[in-house]
Amino acid sequence: MLFRSDRVRAGDIVGTIAVGGHVMAGALHLGVRLHGEYINPLTLFADLPRAVLLPCCR
Repeated sequence: MLFRSDRVRAGDIVGTIAVGGHVMAGALHLGVRLHGEYINPLTLFADLPRAVLLPCCR
């Protein structure tokens, strides 16, 4: 398990896949916050623009 301010390096295990929750079995769901704000975790793996979260429901 990772804790606030933990540093990770290439090859470090940052999680595991489990069954259950709100996604399909075998799916990976990442949530990353930077300075208290959620960011697109893919930006940590590749050169992608920041995601913009829109309201869920009207």
